[in-house]
Amino acid sequence: MSTEINLAIRRKKSSTLLSTKKVKKLRLFALFFLFAVGGLSAILFLIIASSPLPSLRQQEEEAASLLTAQQAKFGKYLLIKSQLASMKLLLESRPDLLTAVDTFNSLIPPGVNVAAVSITEKTLAFGVTSSSLTSIEQLFTAIDEKVSKDLLPHTIVTSPIAFNQSSGEYSFTLDFH
Repeated sequence: MSTEINLAIRRKKSSTLLSTKKVKKLRLFALFFLFAVGGLSAILFLIIASSPLPSLRQQEEEAASLLTAQQAKFGKYLLIKSQLASMKLLLESRPDLLTAVDTFNSLIPPGVNVAAVSITEKTLAFGVTSSSLTSIEQLFTAIDEKVSKDLLPHTIVTSPIAFNQSSGEYSFTLDFH
C-alpha cells in the first residue's frame, strides 16, 4: 500500500494565513481605537480640568445673590416711579395758581394793597384794601381784561366792599376758583 495516502482532510495554508492576517489587522485596528479613545479621554479630562467652570459657577452664585439683593431695591424703584407718575398727573390737573398770583400782582394799580393771600386746594383768595374807589375800579377792569385772555380763572367771587370810617379804606376779598 501506499504510504502517501492521507485520509485526513488537508486545509489550505493560504486560507489559514489569510485568517491570521485578518486577525492581526483587527487587533491592530482595535489597539488603534483603544489608544485613540484613551488619548481623547485624557485630552477631554484636561480641557474640563483647566476650564473656568468652577469659577463660572461661583460667579453665577454671586450674580444670583446680587439679583436677590437688588430685587428689593427694584421694588422700591417701581413704587417711587408709580408715585411720581401719580404726582405728575396731579400737578398737570391742578390749576396753575402761581401764574395766577403773579398775574394778579402785576394788575394791582397804585393805591391798592393786598392785605392777605390765601391758597387752598382749588381757591386763590386775596384780601384787598384801598383808600380810592377809582383804584378799585382800575383793578376790576384789569382783572376783566386778563380773564378774557384766559390768564386768570373765569370764576371769581367778590365779597361786598366794606368801608372803614376810622382808616378811610375800602376792603373786600377776591376769590379765584
